[in-house]
Amino acid sequence: MHMRHALVVGALLLTAACGGGDDRGQAGGDRTTEAAVAGGVPEEFEAACGRPGARVSVKERAATIRKADCDLTGVTLEAPGYGGAVVPPPGRGVANSAGFTASTAVNGDVTYQLTGSGDSNG
Repeated sequence: MHMRHALVVGALLLTAACGGGDDRGQAGGDRTTEAAVAGGVPEEFEAACGRPGARVSVKERAATIRKADCDLTGVTLEAPGYGGAVVPPPGRGVANSAGFTASTAVNGDVTYQLTGSGDSNG
C-alpha cells in the first residue's frame, strides 16, 4: 500500500474550507486516501475512469484522484448515507446536507470528502 493512507492535503484544505468535520461514521471509518501520492487509482474507481455517466460507490472517507491517473469527468460519486454528486467541472465544488463534498481543481484533480455521520435515510 506504500503511502496510500497518507493524509490528503486537498481534503484537509477542503475540510478547513467547509468548517471541519467529524471523522466518525460509515464508508471506511477514519481512513483517508490520496491516490495522487501512490500514483494509483483506488480499485472502486478503475472501471469509471474516462466513462462519463459511470457510478462509483466510494470506500474511503476522503480521497484525491489525479486526472492524470483517472479522468472522472461526468462520473457520479456516492456513499451510503451521504448521497453523492456528479463530479463538478474544473474549478467548482458541490456539497449536500448529508455531508458529501466534492471539488475539481482547475487541473482536473478530483477531491471528495465525507463529513459528519451522514444521513441514515440516504
